Amino acid sequence: PFGAYIVQSGDTLIGIAARFGISVQALQAANGLTGELILQGQQLILPGVAPTDTPLPPTETPVPTATVPHTASPVASLVAALPTATSAPANANGWGAPVPGPSPTWSVYAFPPRAPASGPTKLGFHVTLNSGGVLDYVSAVHPPVMKGVDDIGYLKDVEALSPNTITIGRYTVLQENIGSGDPTQRGVDFVNEMLPKYQAAPWVDYWEGWNEVTYPNYEWYASFEAARACEMQKHGLKAAIGGFSTGTPEPWQFAAFVPAVEAGIRCGAIMTTHEYGAPTMYLWWSQGLPESYGNPAVPAYPDRGPLMGRYRFLYRDILIPRGLLIPLVISEAGIDGGAGAGQRPGYSNAQGWLGFTDYWSAELGQTDAIAFYVDQLAWYDSLLRQDSYVIGATIFNISGGSSWQSFEASSVIPKLTEYALSLK
Repeated sequence: PFGAYIVQSGDTLIGIAARFGISVQALQAANGLTGELILQGQQLILPGVAPTDTPLPPTETPVPTATVPHTASPVASLVAALPTATSAPANANGWGAPVPGPSPTWSVYAFPPRAPASGPTKLGFHVTLNSGGVLDYVSAVHPPVMKGVDDIGYLKDVEALSPNTITIGRYTVLQENIGSGDPTQRGVDFVNEMLPKYQAAPWVDYWEGWNEVTYPNYEWYASFEAARACEMQKHGLKAAIGGFSTGTPEPWQFAAFVPAVEAGIRCGAIMTTHEYGAPTMYLWWSQGLPESYGNPAVPAYPDRGPLMGRYRFLYRDILIPRGLLIPLVISEAGIDGGAGAGQRPGYSNAQGWLGFTDYWSAELGQTDAIAFYVDQLAWYDSLLRQDSYVIGATIFNISGGSSWQSFEASSVIPKLTEYALSLK
């Protein structure tokens, strides 16, 4: 078991270890720390401390939250345990109190400050065609993760340049008849169909399957992904399960996906999801999740949002209370005009970050688009660096300009390299 603690002013690693009866070495190992530097506001995993037994920061009187035992349980029980906008106690799960009342009104002019964090960058790139100096970034920065879609061969170069970088691959496939047939058998069949390609690329650490499945039957998809993960393990391969689209799933949907997470942990998988915002990455930051299909709204917290940082709702409200700490990669991240479409400000037909540069200049006074985009990426990176279970995020996209032109991030690489090296 493990709990969590938010570092307070005056805390030391030695003091926290003594307070919770664990060794400094165990605390360092659980959080990926190489020294004793910790920062106010940083989240620490406490090995050997049950979540419900974890003392909370001494800023408010802690109120216990509903937790679900780490045993098989109906999805309804999981959903019932989720905090709601009216029922969530202060300091729910120890990560700061929900924002009272209606969610804060998002302002395009309110760029949130970087979160207090330590350690190297967690930013890599999503690549559909090796180009634009992306391998120079790998050589200089040694990012924690890189991803390739269809152009899988470049990941062999990544492995050679940076052996400790985790590589994720995905092949574009037809996603037909999702939700039909026996999901377990279809998961096994998927692996067997892709097996020759996977075995031909042993330099890939994890393989994603389907991309951005939004089929409403998450129980079916959970069974498919559970079977895929464990079938991959039988062949000496590892799966990346999930692959969720930005702004999804809703917590009540994700509760139905928990069996896939349990199987993924048993079978050596990681989980991936996508997070985008537009016209800036911090669209609707610190807002909660609205009511969905009769399920109550989820309260707002100051350290997450419905788009960027959405993964924290899934982990802090569902997975961590159950002791299910599956490693996470945000396998697509950045600016995408489809995020908040129809509700967000900015050009309605813009897609990637290059489609918003004129808006940034005219409305925000940000005339250096590359610098402004890197500042947003650095802000997002500060969130990822707070969470030890997050391996990293891959920025969409490097394609040599042949596809996804408005997302093309090659021009960002030099500035992002400077930022990443500044953290070393």
